[in-house]
Amino acid sequence: MTPQKNIFINIFRPIKVLILSKCLFISILLFLSVNNLHSQNAKKIDKLERILKKNNSDSTKVVAYIELIEIYYQSDTTKAFSYLSRLSSDIENQAYDISDKWIFQVGTIYLQYKNDYTNGIKYYNLALQKAKKEGKNIQIYYESWLGYIYSKIGEHENARKHLINSIETAINKKNDKYLPFAYIAYAFELRSTHELNKAITYFKNSYEKSVEIADSTYIHVSLHEIGNIYSMMGKYKLAVDYHNKALVIREKMNELSYLMYSYNDIANDYFYLDSINNAVNYYQKALEIAKQTNDKYTIFNIHSSLANLYSNIEEYDNERLYLSEMQIIADELKLKSHYSTLYEMLYKHNKNLKKHQDALQYLELAMLYKDSVSSEEIQKNLNDLDKKYETVKKDKKLLENQSYIKRQKIIIIFTIIGLFIFAFFITIVLKLYRQKRQAFNKLEIQNQEILQQKEEIQTQAEHLKKANIEITNQKNVIEKSHHQITASINYAKRIQEAILPKEDFIQMLLPEHFIFYKPRDIVSGDFYFIKLYKNNLFVVAADCTGHGVPGAFMSMLGFALINELIRKPEIQNPAQLLDELRNQVKSSLQQTGISNEAKDGMDIAFLAIDIETNVLNFAGANNPLFLFRDNELTVYKADSMPISIFVKEKPFTNQEVELKNEDMLYIFSDGYVSQFDGNNKNTYKTKRFKELLATIHKKTLPEQKEILETEFNNWKGNNLQTDDILIIGIKM
Repeated sequence: MTPQKNIFINIFRPIKVLILSKCLFISILLFLSVNNLHSQNAKKIDKLERILKKNNSDSTKVVAYIELIEIYYQSDTTKAFSYLSRLSSDIENQAYDISDKWIFQVGTIYLQYKNDYTNGIKYYNLALQKAKKEGKNIQIYYESWLGYIYSKIGEHENARKHLINSIETAINKKNDKYLPFAYIAYAFELRSTHELNKAITYFKNSYEKSVEIADSTYIHVSLHEIGNIYSMMGKYKLAVDYHNKALVIREKMNELSYLMYSYNDIANDYFYLDSINNAVNYYQKALEIAKQTNDKYTIFNIHSSLANLYSNIEEYDNERLYLSEMQIIADELKLKSHYSTLYEMLYKHNKNLKKHQDALQYLELAMLYKDSVSSEEIQKNLNDLDKKYETVKKDKKLLENQSYIKRQKIIIIFTIIGLFIFAFFITIVLKLYRQKRQAFNKLEIQNQEILQQKEEIQTQAEHLKKANIEITNQKNVIEKSHHQITASINYAKRIQEAILPKEDFIQMLLPEHFIFYKPRDIVSGDFYFIKLYKNNLFVVAADCTGHGVPGAFMSMLGFALINELIRKPEIQNPAQLLDELRNQVKSSLQQTGISNEAKDGMDIAFLAIDIETNVLNFAGANNPLFLFRDNELTVYKADSMPISIFVKEKPFTNQEVELKNEDMLYIFSDGYVSQFDGNNKNTYKTKRFKELLATIHKKTLPEQKEILETEFNNWKGNNLQTDDILIIGIKM
């Protein structure tokens, strides 16, 4: 060993010993700290238990209960909830006087720890009544929260009663401290019912009042939520402005959760503005904070947004990278909702890459997990879902009734046949009985003949009995076959619904819209297509030949073809797209124009809205566009030919319209106007449909949809629905 090496060894040996000594010292300190923490918790629990055993009747017991709940909630939720149950019992039995703030805290524990809205609302109400009785201003705060919780579970009537009352109380009492929060809570309720302009007004009220009283608590929240509403309305430039104003405040606060949500929402704005680099930059900022706080749920969602972004710009390698990250997190969390989202995106990814076999496998997995997630959520939140999905249950009941009516018709037919046979049998028996009675009175000699006839009748009865059994068996076979066919069609319905745009996706693209979609049978020949590609928002209402299963097959073909054609750069407007769609349909169905050949196809109203210039391009195959502006209706007529083989084919016509705010657009199939009335004499007709739209087009979009559905049901009466129905309304 060289002298130089000896020198280095002698220098570093004491340093190595020092480092090892320090590491050992730190380890001992950590061990002692953990033991000390456990020891402190045990001492604290023992002290709190002694407080509960005393007969004191002040708020000390409540504080002890709440501290024990919070301690045990980290390690033993069963024990924590047992203390919560005991505290609730003391409150209900009025074991001792408990202040309104602790009652309110108990309600919050039920909401945050148990997701129990029933008890949360109950204790919020108790706190509110106690504060009112004692004349405390904090009643405004309690009532705002109560209204917010009612809004969250969909009880909008109760929500508005409390929220409006809290605002009025704050104004009457001239209490500015709680007024900003009351404004914000009411704005959230208005947003949940899509009254977006009103919601913006109340968020601005909160912002202005917070600035006036120099309370920064709600300033950044108000600004950020105004941005969110502008984003819902599709006004993404305004959304970015307000989100950035909130971000300036939040960066000074350096509160990571607020910053993460700001970065994520700004990224969404830039995505819809097609500012891809900015969108990626802000998604990455949000992702960095999510990773820093180890928030795996948010990490998964941001990866999903980035994958969707890269899919939209057709950078499929980058998309695959983030899908892989989503797979890792989904495997860690093992939540079915995450698998459902992941597999649906993998289905679309492989479909875009023309890997149809892989796409089909992922679609089946997505459907499997989607069904499983829905089942678990229904079991977990039954009370909430009863309110939110009441309309869906009615539609399902209607379909079940239609199936039941069909089965009843079959039963009635066989019952009539059976009664006819029975009546025939009874007639013969009565006739023979009369003959026997007359013969007995006249001639004893004919007794043997009568006995022989009786035996013949018994033989006939046996034959009839066997025939009846055979008929019953045939009926059972028919019912079984009907059940299997219905089950298959119901599965087809789920596949058809899976390709239609989801309501939350449509809401992002068209904040003010309604879709009145009512298939005649289980599956539909009508379909709608809504998609944003580059600067164009495509909205399509299509009516395929026939309805039920044949119409559904045509709708799947039409949807797939349109989804491919909008991406072709050589297609510049809706008219060119319809020309190419007609060619594709004729090719797919091998239509050549020979006599007696099937002329299946579809009628379409096709809109393409440039979101930057607000210019609409329209083309139609038999289906027009209605536009209401300043209470006047303009009809943009469609070309009188279908998307299929036709005698006098010619290119479709493109029509360009410069849209204005408050314009009301309607596209539709012919199902509504072709419906027969209850007497089965008259159809609804286009003239009556125009008059109805003229009376309702100024109303809110949910009101318009409700009026259209009520009018349809009243017109139809007890008559059967004659065709699939689709009406799309859009307010600019």
